[in-house]
Amino acid sequence: MKPTITRTTPRAITHNVLCIALCACIVSAFISACAFVPTASNFPRDKVQLGMNTREVRGIMGKPFSEDTFVEGEKRVDVLHYKEAVRVKTQGFILTTSLRFENDSLTAITQNEKMVDEVTRESKVQ
Repeated sequence: MKPTITRTTPRAITHNVLCIALCACIVSAFISACAFVPTASNFPRDKVQLGMNTREVRGIMGKPFSEDTFVEGEKRVDVLHYKEAVRVKTQGFILTTSLRFENDSLTAITQNEKMVDEVTRESKVQ
């Protein structure tokens, strides 16, 4: 049997290279889209100010993740907790913003973060 010789034209090579480049672009777009998590808090620092009441803050922030109410001395204290996912470089965090109200006036804003790996480990233990 006589061997068959096939020739690849420059146009076919160019077409194959373009297909490979297009596939690489699509794959990199999917990888980067899957890894997207905000890198900064969404807390509206310019809108929520000390001295505001709970109704005003809820109007801006919406429903909190959780809330605590207690009496401290002569003051009624309400603490609203809001959670969000953020990322620093490649590490994910759960950021909790706590808003403390004393007698219906915002007196403190605190933020605490927890690494996503810690959250995963804690949920597996329970």
